[in-house]
Amino acid sequence: MKKLGAKVLLLLFILVTVCSCAGGEAKEDFYSNASELLVNSASEGVLSFGFTLFTKTKIYKVECIGLDGPGINYQDYNVEVLDNNVDQLNEYRYKGLYVQTLLITITPRVSIEKCNITRIHLNVDGEKHKVDFPHPLIHDFTYGNFFTEELRIAIIPNEFPSSFINDSEQQLTYMFTATEDVVLEEIACTDFLELTDFLIRENGVLVGDSAFPVSFSAGSDVDISFRYTSDLANECSYVATNLIFKYRKASNNEELVNMVQLIFDPIYPISDNNTSPLDHLIDCLILD
Repeated sequence: MKKLGAKVLLLLFILVTVCSCAGGEAKEDFYSNASELLVNSASEGVLSFGFTLFTKTKIYKVECIGLDGPGINYQDYNVEVLDNNVDQLNEYRYKGLYVQTLLITITPRVSIEKCNITRIHLNVDGEKHKVDFPHPLIHDFTYGNFFTEELRIAIIPNEFPSSFINDSEQQLTYMFTATEDVVLEEIACTDFLELTDFLIRENGVLVGDSAFPVSFSAGSDVDISFRYTSDLANECSYVATNLIFKYRKASNNEELVNMVQLIFDPIYPISDNNTSPLDHLIDCLILD
């Protein structure tokens, strides 16, 4: 009986310990979502991305005081750090952590084609923090969104919650009008994301097996639906990349593209004051 009682007490101790750890507060005073940033993008003249800090005290001022990476000279860039919190987040607190969402814009002061950023140095309310990016932030400043007339864009959604990644229910639709006879060769992302389960319609009629290449006649309305999947990104990831539609004119095979920057955000938009995705993000960060 004594042995049985001891085993019961040990089991209770383990259960209490596990429950305490699962529901307890964060151990560190400072966290960020740097490990969840996946940025390989292009937009002319500026890199802009969302970045989030989690701290045990409220944050009032954040400044960038340095950038590191191959060939990076911080003096060559102008960096702005903007408060991106919405009202729902100003009083939000979970596992002992407040949240501060930021919008960081990086603009070259000199002629620079590309950047590769591996670390950012921050001054947070007078305290200096070095934050490393396990996945370097890669950006091309020489080009950006690009729209052509031969496959004219009608609807091109490009900002989504990160929960849409790998969600079998989220089929996104892009709409165009073909102003000439064209052949759509490929649709792809620059990095991180794959496109699957294509459904292609011309004037409302499903086109064969929705495989590429596919031809459209002048005057046709084109609807293209697909899902975003990834082996690397998930519902906690912040993803910035580009979606590219490659096509050619049927008359002379001239190659053309439509391109738009994509953003997947793990926090925004906040629907009906539902902060459970943010709770989940914090749970993932503090367990790492």
